[in-house]
Amino acid sequence: MEEKLSQAVESITLNQTNDEIHVLHDISNQVSCLKMQYEKEMMAIREKIEKLSHKAAQETQQAENQATSNSTYTEAIENLENRFQELQQASRSANLKNQKESAKLDQLVQQKQSVSQDRNAIVSEVIEKTRCKQFFDLYTNMSGIEWNYNCSDNQVKGVVMSENDCQSFHFSRSDNTSFEITNKLWQLL
Repeated sequence: MEEKLSQAVESITLNQTNDEIHVLHDISNQVSCLKMQYEKEMMAIREKIEKLSHKAAQETQQAENQATSNSTYTEAIENLENRFQELQQASRSANLKNQKESAKLDQLVQQKQSVSQDRNAIVSEVIEKTRCKQFFDLYTNMSGIEWNYNCSDNQVKGVVMSENDCQSFHFSRSDNTSFEITNKLWQLL
């Protein structure tokens, strides 16, 4: 029964660890996708800004060349100012989007680190529990003690089995210290 319990605990902890590994991979994939999407969008925005700047420069040149009167020159300046405002708005919009994507990326990185820390803690705990169980099994096999787990927390019960004899024991933790219980168990062995 202890072996089945041990196998069940190990199976549960390994499943949890595998689930967390999948979560880490999913987060890594999301981070990569966001980075690629962010880079593509930034390139597109830069291209738009460059095109608008180039167009504004051409229009400025055309306006200067065609400005034969004050009214056409004033109109060309107004057009350029409108274009400049459009460029500024596009730049603000791109910066705002960049900040949002950056915050989302930071949040995913923090989530990945948190899951990674949790995973490491669980792995350490599984290793420690496995080590403790191995020591407990070794001690039980060497001593021949079979513990009675169906008693209250205030009691220590079980049977010491040897090749020729079988002795039961029952100690109260309120009447005996841990040291005294240990000595009494050694006397039974």
